[in-house]
Amino acid sequence: MSSNVSTEAGRKGATIRIRNENQWQLQELRNVVSELWELWHKNQSQTTRDCIVDGIVSASREIEKIEKILQ
Repeated sequence: MSSNVSTEAGRKGATIRIRNENQWQLQELRNVVSELWELWHKNQSQTTRDCIVDGIVSASREIEKIEKILQ
């Protein structure tokens, strides 16, 4: 029976660690999107702006995935 208890505790611990990691990644991605928008506003080159928007779109997709996981 102690094997089951330690396994359950290990699962709970892993779940908490994964959730914390996902929350950290979510916050980091939100920061990146915010910084990219700031950079977009400061830049006048259309090519550079297009690249920045691509990064924003990619990060936003990852944010959506993580938000679904955390629901």
